[in-house]
Amino acid sequence: MTAANHVDVVLLNGLTQTQVECANFSVYGFDFGEKGFYVGMSNDFVTRYFSHYHSAWKTHNDRGCNAELKQAMRSFPNQTYIIATAETRKEANRLKSAAMVYYDATLNAIRENKALHDTRCFQPLSKEYGVCTLFARRDNSDQNRNASSDRSTIVCEIVWERSKKRVKCIEGPYSGLYVQCSQKERDLHPVGAKVRVKAALSIKKNQLVAPKTDKLLAV
Repeated sequence: MTAANHVDVVLLNGLTQTQVECANFSVYGFDFGEKGFYVGMSNDFVTRYFSHYHSAWKTHNDRGCNAELKQAMRSFPNQTYIIATAETRKEANRLKSAAMVYYDATLNAIRENKALHDTRCFQPLSKEYGVCTLFARRDNSDQNRNASSDRSTIVCEIVWERSKKRVKCIEGPYSGLYVQCSQKERDLHPVGAKVRVKAALSIKKNQLVAPKTDKLLAV
């Protein structure tokens, strides 16, 4: 699945979603089947993914991707992988070069010398370690900041304030704070109704934030 700010990826080489989300850099791979394989590196994988895609439709030369990758990228990869993570750009570049060798990255403009790289840390594409959704790091919205495990169930009431329905926490340590959530979900419940939703404290700690895709469940 791909959207404006997130991409579903397959994790390789023992990686977990938490490791990928916390790492400074990611080494990623695009599998285009018979068209070839591409390996890249970025400190913001999802933003870089869509940079590749938008570059694919540009007719002039740019640094987004080479001509062969452009042609393949127009139909999106058959599969997208996170291959490795790194804390420094130097380490990420080293892992990228080694991954290009191991996964036979024919769509990379530069070919690496196999003798110069240790590829023992990699495993075949068939050995997956799960699938997860990654969000663009440049999307700093609170809806995408917290993992599900960071949120707690909040009991709230639908109230009418400032000429619109709002969701207000009425129990627990966050009682009195409003919940930022889906307007569509708010409209499904009458004023005075009690609902519950999983939410987390916002960065500014002045409200609670629930994912826009989460439902408000009647209490």
